[in-house]
Amino acid sequence: MKPFIGISTSIINSEEYEKNNVVHLKGLNQSRVSVDYSNAVERAGGLPFLIPILKYADDNVIDEIISRVDGIIFTGGSDIDSSFYGIENIDEDVGIMKSNKTRDEFEFRLLKSAIKLNKPILGICRGIQLLNVYFGGTLYKDINSEYETDINHLGPLDCKYKKNHEIEIDKNSKLYEIYNKNKIQVNSFHHQGIKKVAKQFKVIAKATDNIVEAIEYEGNNFILGLQFHPEMMFENDEEQLSVFKYFIKKTEKL
Repeated sequence: MKPFIGISTSIINSEEYEKNNVVHLKGLNQSRVSVDYSNAVERAGGLPFLIPILKYADDNVIDEIISRVDGIIFTGGSDIDSSFYGIENIDEDVGIMKSNKTRDEFEFRLLKSAIKLNKPILGICRGIQLLNVYFGGTLYKDINSEYETDINHLGPLDCKYKKNHEIEIDKNSKLYEIYNKNKIQVNSFHHQGIKKVAKQFKVIAKATDNIVEAIEYEGNNFILGLQFHPEMMFENDEEQLSVFKYFIKKTEKL
């Protein structure tokens, strides 16, 4: 029996469609996530299960959803509202990066349940930031304005599999077990990043400018966070599928 892997989704409010003159979708809020996550999970031996943001779900419903999946992936997307890590949030219209507090709050509840029920957790891009904030860490709201670097961490999505920069991996880490390398090239599509690392995590990979690229939980739960996007690269680089194969094996051991 293949394991069911929950995949978080974003919510696109109808106002966003109206701004882009998509008239026929006016009034409809939609759940959405890149198909790359589902394809990577299926290719790695799992069954993808999309988890929509639910308006009325209480904690019992959340627990029931999480109890029926064998692991959960927190996906990329919008910025996390900075009020969750102690910074005044200025609501700036920056398109897909614009924060969505509804998504934040719902995913924090999913994460809380997954930790309680000891489900393996993988956070990618926004997902690693979500993990860090939930456990008490902070973020750079915008790397380019807050951090001196010669790396463009926000690459163009029209070439999603393109390797953008190198990262160095801690040899005593889950990520090293996955790649069996201490250096790899990765893609990069983020303008925010981890600033203060949550106490329960250790940094296991950094870019050459020292921006955090991966963290792992030091407690009993399996929790791994990646700032790059292996799901976007695996079709052109089969090695990137190793992340999902490793994650799925962890779900099968429980």
